[in-house]
Amino acid sequence: MSVRLSVYRHRDQPEEVVVDRFPLVIGRSPDADITLDDRWVSRRHCELEMIDGVIVVRDLGSKHGILVNDSPVCESPLQPSDTLNVGLSRVVAVYEKAFVAEGTAALGS
Repeated sequence: MSVRLSVYRHRDQPEEVVVDRFPLVIGRSPDADITLDDRWVSRRHCELEMIDGVIVVRDLGSKHGILVNDSPVCESPLQPSDTLNVGLSRVVAVYEKAFVAEGTAALGS
C-alpha cells in the first residue's frame, strides 16, 4: 500500500512525504521521522502506525496534544484525507484503505 503525507508547515506549500515504514514519529527532535520546527510541538509529539490497513495516530504524551479533523484525540484512526494538526502544522494522509484486512477472506471466496 502506498502512503503519502502532505505536511503543511506554518501555511507553507505542502511537503509530500512518502512513507515506507511504520511506526513513524512526528516531533520537534532531529531524531523524529518528520521534524516540525515549532515551539508548540514536543520532541516526540505523536506517532503514526499502520494497523489492519488503517493509519492510527497516537499522542506520545505531548504538552499541547493533537487534533484529528479539529477534534482533540489521544489516539484515533487517520482515514484517507483526514487532517492531523500538530502544533501549527497540518498533516493530511493520502492512501487507499485495505479492502480486506490481512487474515480475513473476501466475500464469495
